[in-house]
Amino acid sequence: VAVVDIADPTRPRVLGSWECSNPCANDAERNPFDISPADGMVYVAHGAAGTAVIDFATDPSNPALVTWMEPDGLARGVHVSGNRAYLLDFGKGLLIQDVTDPGNPAPIGRYHSPGLLHGIAREGDLLFVSDAYTGFTILDVSEPGTPRVVGVYETPDSAGSLEHPNLKIAVLDGKAYLSAGTAGVEIVDVTDPTDPVLEGAFRLDADFANTFTQGLAMSTDLRPGHLIAHVGLAPLPGGSPWLVNLDVTDPASIVVDGSLSLPKSPVAIALGRSQVGDEHPVAYLARDGAANGTFMTVNIDALTIDYDGPGPSPTSDVAARDGIIYTAKWSADQANGLHVLDAADPSNPVLLFRRTGRCNAVALDHPLVYATKGEHLDVFDMTDPNAPVLLLGREGVTAFTSLHIDGPWLYAAVAEDLRPTRPTGTGGAGLVVFVSSCSGDLTGSSNAKNPAYGVPNGVVDADDFFYYLDQFVADNFDVADLTGSSNPNDPAYGVPNGVIDGDDFFFYLDLFVLGCP
Repeated sequence: VAVVDIADPTRPRVLGSWECSNPCANDAERNPFDISPADGMVYVAHGAAGTAVIDFATDPSNPALVTWMEPDGLARGVHVSGNRAYLLDFGKGLLIQDVTDPGNPAPIGRYHSPGLLHGIAREGDLLFVSDAYTGFTILDVSEPGTPRVVGVYETPDSAGSLEHPNLKIAVLDGKAYLSAGTAGVEIVDVTDPTDPVLEGAFRLDADFANTFTQGLAMSTDLRPGHLIAHVGLAPLPGGSPWLVNLDVTDPASIVVDGSLSLPKSPVAIALGRSQVGDEHPVAYLARDGAANGTFMTVNIDALTIDYDGPGPSPTSDVAARDGIIYTAKWSADQANGLHVLDAADPSNPVLLFRRTGRCNAVALDHPLVYATKGEHLDVFDMTDPNAPVLLLGREGVTAFTSLHIDGPWLYAAVAEDLRPTRPTGTGGAGLVVFVSSCSGDLTGSSNAKNPAYGVPNGVVDADDFFYYLDQFVADNFDVADLTGSSNPNDPAYGVPNGVIDGDDFFFYLDLFVLGCP
């Protein structure tokens, strides 16, 4: 950091400088990212070293380090106003500190925004989204088009950092169950969503050392009167992958109800039942691993493997219904895509259909299946799993990590938004809300002064048609750019192409005729 005298703009001169040596030496992640001067102090967001407070006022030629703020974070931004310092930490979110005494900053509050989202669950009008680092955010989605943050829960620092972003969350009867990376599994009382309270936790002890939690699914029928969390553990160096059944009926006293050592990491879990033989409960595991990534089926009562299918592509997500399994395979090899399998006999799944293209996430709202394909979202009618019908492919949004369906709304956790049609060229991470099974529904009114204008209402009618015409004429790419072709047999059908033309108009007519199921 340098202080430069620019009183004479033609002759800027350095008054003094400060260089972070220890703990910053030879570490790109400890470079300075942002700076904010205030009252003779300079605050520097210094990456993994934290935020440095430097005294330049006492002796500008010899600036002195006063203290480090949040030295165990990843500081990317800082702004100081009055006696408040606002710190943007890549892992911890927004931190607010009182710097009345710069040498002794005091925390005031924090907000961990849902940036790189990885898990979604819903209960009533509340949507719970887990992020890649320290917990989950609670959103009021009573108006799904405009989610509103009502509460934030953060894993205690003492529980350990989250080492992997494949976090899952489930919510049942006012309690949120979170697979929290190296912090294990946490149970949070969310009866008051503005004040989530940790009720219990399963920390990864010596039996599951060097692991972190990934997949999570909940069942109430495996043990009558008991709530079981089925948790997938992935290995850190020196660890092994596991499937663990946890009895979480009493959050204050979580009990291991059995465990099974696995050959590969279980990234996501879907529950079902065998449709043949003893019809036992099964867990379908989306499996990681570049050399062996096809899904696995486990008898979760006996904790034995029914099926372990090798394959050259890792599986990132899985959904199941009535013995039909939908897996998302995301790698760049030839085995990627959406796979539909008949797994009525868990020991002998049969491939019914495959749609190629990198697939990160899949969600099921029978008979509709939603699957990502690279930067796009496809909607299939799976009434006949042997012959799926592509109803729609739209929205150039990349890096989905999970999808959640509730009624007509589809919630997508997105790591990055790269739609080329956006005015800025790129967007940010976060939550995207779609009208899931009614894509022709764009508005509740065609009157631009009506509050319902641009807010879907679950009905496709003349208001939607005239609203689309408004957006078409206004060159609103977010709404009007729907397709690269009006021919349903063309691969560009339903794929935005950065141009608004007659193909888009006729494509919307297709959506209009489709209406709402």
